[in-house]
Amino acid sequence: MDYLFFYPRFSIDLSHLIQRFLYIIIAFCSILLAKEQTWTTTTFDYYWNILLRRNIYREPISFTPFDIRVGQLTYGGSDYWDSSLFETRLGTTLPVVLDSTTTTFDIINSEGNRKALFLEVDFLRINVTNYLYYQNLVDLQFGLGYSRMSASSNPSLPVGWNTQLPTESHIGKFRFRPIINTFNFNTSLTFQATNFLMGYAYHALGYSAGTLYETTGGDYYLEGKGVSEAFALGLRAVYHPKNRPFSFVYGIEGRWHHTKFLTVDDFSHISHITGLDLHAKGLFITFGTIFGGKRTSGDHGFAHLVNQRYEEASSGFEKFIGDYPNHSRKSKAEEMLAFSYAQIPFQQFRQGLESLKDKDLDTAAGWLSKASGTADEDLLFEINSRKKDLAMVLIDSVALHKSEMTFRQAEDIIQKARRIAPEYPLGDDALAELYLEKGDVLFQRKSFNTAYTYYKKALQVSIESKTAVKKKYNDLIVGLMDEANLFTEQEEYILAIQSLETIIEIHPKRQDDLGPVIEELSLKLAEIEADETRKTMKEMMQVKQREIDDKSRHLLLLGMTLHQAMEITGEPTFTDKIDRGGRLYEMWSFDDNPKAKRLYFEDNLLVKIEK
Repeated sequence: MDYLFFYPRFSIDLSHLIQRFLYIIIAFCSILLAKEQTWTTTTFDYYWNILLRRNIYREPISFTPFDIRVGQLTYGGSDYWDSSLFETRLGTTLPVVLDSTTTTFDIINSEGNRKALFLEVDFLRINVTNYLYYQNLVDLQFGLGYSRMSASSNPSLPVGWNTQLPTESHIGKFRFRPIINTFNFNTSLTFQATNFLMGYAYHALGYSAGTLYETTGGDYYLEGKGVSEAFALGLRAVYHPKNRPFSFVYGIEGRWHHTKFLTVDDFSHISHITGLDLHAKGLFITFGTIFGGKRTSGDHGFAHLVNQRYEEASSGFEKFIGDYPNHSRKSKAEEMLAFSYAQIPFQQFRQGLESLKDKDLDTAAGWLSKASGTADEDLLFEINSRKKDLAMVLIDSVALHKSEMTFRQAEDIIQKARRIAPEYPLGDDALAELYLEKGDVLFQRKSFNTAYTYYKKALQVSIESKTAVKKKYNDLIVGLMDEANLFTEQEEYILAIQSLETIIEIHPKRQDDLGPVIEELSLKLAEIEADETRKTMKEMMQVKQREIDDKSRHLLLLGMTLHQAMEITGEPTFTDKIDRGGRLYEMWSFDDNPKAKRLYFEDNLLVKIEK
């Protein structure tokens, strides 16, 4: 019954239809896409945005709990910074201040004698400025720190210098080994170009104290106090653990460090050193943790925007605006959101074309319908025109290949056309014609009631089919009347009544002459049903009697439950219950029961039978 005609093919190749539609689209796509815009206008602009502006909506770094630096410095005098970071040759000035009787300090001419290990820990560095103005272009943080610099070598003092205290209260001889401890206030300025890489500049200013001499036995002498200042440039990689509010940072840093002792305590007056003016530089390895510095939904939205995924971009910007109402880039996000909204119909249209290339008509129709929902007037006109073209192709395919299709295939294709272009009347007319043909096939097979169903569908779909349907109704009434007479002769009164009622539904004026006939047939049907009911009741009574007879052969046994006993005896005539001492006693009495006169139960178990 699923075939319109008798050509039993189960599939049809629609590829040529889709190609035809794509040809139509290509012919008009320049008009349709003329108003489409992209956020990036050049290749350079695209890569600039996708590589270096991936974090324009990132969270600012709000807090750095700790930051550790470790590395090696080389030091010299005030001209030591005049050379590059990697140049370690000592200049013309010395890092120590000598008294007027001494002009040389050649023990540190060797690079190996001017190396020092450096360890610094910064903590509680906070982005204070964001409490005044919330922005994420750069992160300016202030914090505290502690550092320790200790010379890697301890060369002997120059010849002729005192190497022991007069009191000889220490072990071994003095050697030159600066050890400096510093407490500082530091500032960092961070720029984060990507989610996983950041650069920064660093400055620290603090109070320093330390010693310049150390004996071979571990005693210290020549204490000094002063100030230290440091400058650094660094590059860090960022690791963001999943489902954690913090991130890890690690990288490399170039540092320039200056320490000046304002006073040196030489209480035994044995040294020619009266001060320290040390300039150091070196490369450090850094490690720490930060809060913030992560990409937000706005960054994900921007990435989608640059790649012309406007629906996804709009979702990202909407979430960002809701999550960060006070963000300094909120207005820019709103601008990008408006741009995304304007371009969404074009994206949906392109996706519809891609679905057509994949021969996925349902998905293509869905994308075209979505594009229609948000398009402006000009774009909507173009989209509707293309939708009508596609609907026409599908409808034509049914007209050309109907003999090769099943009814369901033809109906599905026309329904697709109607979904694509619901305002296009040709789709309704084509579906109505299909229903009429289906009704004709059923009429020829004398399936009059089912044929009426399809004629009625045709009229519901298209009012233009009213004339054709009325003509078919006349033929249908004749067929239904013949069918009703045949069913009456065969005493199939239900089917006969159904046929007559269908005639009345088609032509209500026939109620007057067919109503009495239906009543007469209903009476006959009622008599038959009454006979059937009596037969059924008789059979049920026989079954019940057999059950009773079966029960009569069962024996009552002590220990049975209430339910088991009632299955054998049936309901008692009287029941008495007594609750005594927490135990329930129950007695059943029967007027005329062959099994027992009385039954006694204790806690719902049969304990005595009286016959």
